Amino acid sequence: MRKRWLITGLIVLLLLALGAIWWMSASRPPALELAPLTLERKPVGKLPPPPAGAGTDIYYEYTRATLVDFDADGAPELLALGEVLDSGFLKPTYTAWLSLKDGATARTPLIALTPSMTTVSGDLTIGAPIAPNSLPLAREVIAWDRRAQAPLLLKRTDKGWQTEPLAALKGERLQNALATDLDKDGLLDNYLLQTQSGKLARLTLDSNQRVQLQTLLPSTPPDIEVLFRDARVQIEPPVAGVTPLSTTIADNRLKLPDLDGDGKPEWIEEGDIVQRTPAQLTLSRSQRRVALPFEEFSLNHQAEAIELDGVPPLELAVATKNSSAFLLSVYQVEKDTLQLTASMQTQVRTKWLTYWLHDLDGDGRAELILADPTGRISRIVQWRVFRYENGAFRQVASHNQRTPYRFDHFYQPARIQSGLLMRAHFEPAFGWLTGGGGEVAVLATLPKGADALNPANWQFTLLPDLRPVWYGDYNGDGVEEILLSGWSSQSYIVQIRDGKPHSSKLSESAITTVLPAQIDGAPWLVVVYRQGMVELVRIKTP
Repeated sequence: MRKRWLITGLIVLLLLALGAIWWMSASRPPALELAPLTLERKPVGKLPPPPAGAGTDIYYEYTRATLVDFDADGAPELLALGEVLDSGFLKPTYTAWLSLKDGATARTPLIALTPSMTTVSGDLTIGAPIAPNSLPLAREVIAWDRRAQAPLLLKRTDKGWQTEPLAALKGERLQNALATDLDKDGLLDNYLLQTQSGKLARLTLDSNQRVQLQTLLPSTPPDIEVLFRDARVQIEPPVAGVTPLSTTIADNRLKLPDLDGDGKPEWIEEGDIVQRTPAQLTLSRSQRRVALPFEEFSLNHQAEAIELDGVPPLELAVATKNSSAFLLSVYQVEKDTLQLTASMQTQVRTKWLTYWLHDLDGDGRAELILADPTGRISRIVQWRVFRYENGAFRQVASHNQRTPYRFDHFYQPARIQSGLLMRAHFEPAFGWLTGGGGEVAVLATLPKGADALNPANWQFTLLPDLRPVWYGDYNGDGVEEILLSGWSSQSYIVQIRDGKPHSSKLSESAITTVLPAQIDGAPWLVVVYRQGMVELVRIKTP
């Protein structure tokens, strides 16, 4: 009997110890509490469930959407992609249409390729804010006929859905299909259709937002093959060998503002670490291709054309990092060559640091900001600010921020007008034992003037269990909004006003897509929730 009590006591003590470890290591801040916003909200309707036979009794969700204008009246409509859970995975199954006027909805007869903005989905890397209402409203889209394995034009008129064959592709069987942003204007407005015979058709939206065949090549060029190969979202086709949906592309080219002084943009192409070919910069003035001195090169937030010294033209800043060091190299174009003018290397505590080049004090010159997590060691984040002066970087401020979390890495850094934004992952000190951890959105709002150079003067807001889905100034009033969502639940809207964040909860549901739009002449945000609910949201001016 005594032995049994002893064993029971040891078990209780062990459970108490484990509970104490979890409590100390996985402590979380309270729910988001900021000054409230006054919202105007208009529920529009709900997108339909999957078609019969697609698994209506199991889980489905809407993962992305775009705006169209099938009836050509200038009023946007919604076209959304539905995915159904099958064998443990969400699979693109159908597309649905919804009128933002009256909530009328219907599934499209064929699954549609949906051109869209590159910053609308929570699953995509946040890019630069896109000007309000810059999305072209397509009057027709390309759809996929699974039975015939052929692309068709899909329209909606007062007589219902109509399809037309693409004459140039008559008799061709499609191998891959995707929508991409070849001109890097922030819009997925180019269709690329690859046939099984190797031909490549490129279609674009013309000024009337109708699909036009721009080229039909006898074979697929290598750089386009790379686009198909490096598609960010790999979609399992419903027919073997076919990818009948739009795909966001991790492009191998990066469009930069003018570097050589002719007013035209420049382009960087990725190198190939396997083929040992360097990244290359194409100068618009001479069309000369200049090799960059490295091979392993990612275009995602690694190279920027930005003003560092206050004297035009812009500089090219390229960042590289590993587990122990961060290196920023600054180049200028001189006589059609790329000259290294400065470099700065600093030791870091983890490879998961992130960085920004951002004009903090508004003097027209960007500063370098580093945020270095401690990698599960402590709840300290080290912030450092460097200025580029006289051909060299000089540290002007450093700040150790104490947080409720043990951050182990940062990612998705974004510049906003009034500060900095990023996603962070944290793991408790005993995460391997407790299974704790999660995501946090980190928002830093800045004071005006020289005070903004010191991170100790910044206001940090931690948004637990949320990730940024969209940010920008949807109504052009100079005040930014950020929409955040949990992975499977909760969504908020945050506005930065007078240097301070304000917030209101939108829903217990997760957001998958946010689209700025003009509805009856007024700016709104079209918000699409994971289970298909759609509403219009805007902030009432105080």
